[in-house]
Amino acid sequence: MRLPQKILCLIFLLSYTAETSVTCFALNLFIKTVGANRLGGYYAYSAILCILLVLFSIYLSRKISAINRFIGLHTILGVLATICIFTSSETLQAQAVFLAMIGINLIIYFCNWSIVSVFVTTFESKRLFPKISAFGQVGVFAGALFAMGSQVGINKIHYLGAWLIIKILLVLLGIFLRFQPFQEAGLSVEKTSYQTQEEGIIQILRHYKTGPQTYVVGFDLGNIVHFDFNNGRRHFR
Repeated sequence: MRLPQKILCLIFLLSYTAETSVTCFALNLFIKTVGANRLGGYYAYSAILCILLVLFSIYLSRKISAINRFIGLHTILGVLATICIFTSSETLQAQAVFLAMIGINLIIYFCNWSIVSVFVTTFESKRLFPKISAFGQVGVFAGALFAMGSQVGINKIHYLGAWLIIKILLVLLGIFLRFQPFQEAGLSVEKTSYQTQEEGIIQILRHYKTGPQTYVVGFDLGNIVHFDFNNGRRHFR
């Protein structure tokens, strides 16, 4: 493994540790602060946010390199984590963390694998993808264990603080990777093999069919959940 590829393993470990633990924390905080009866609606909002972000991400993929998108995304999440730490409103805190984690989580997944494609060649992929994925799974397990700490008295400020620290580390790792020799993988951060002409959103959607269709399904499921919650509440009354 070259150094950039080892850093990719670390990125997957840190990223999935943070996302798993903070997602669990966000659900717990939302239910306690806002109420379980509003979960359905916020899942629908998260699905809409996902669709918009996927479309925007597809558009940006033609304009901005994968590593720069990675740095930008985690910078935005780091700023959001900072705002959540210093805000005094628990309701706003719960809503912001929930929408960020549920609505942006899949974009983080795509972003991570985008930078993997920059540093791992086709010939290396069969050997390295399982290793990188294994670090991600370890991160999921570590994040779940950290989330369970809420049952033994870990304060919410610790989760938000860990979220911010990991985001800072991910941004720094991304900046480090930004200056690594990408051409070793047969790719360039600044140049891609994509066609260079400008394309509209319709042409982009035709080219990338799977992503948008997946999120449309997610959006529909969110609306179904919202509908079921509302129906269940009316029936209970």
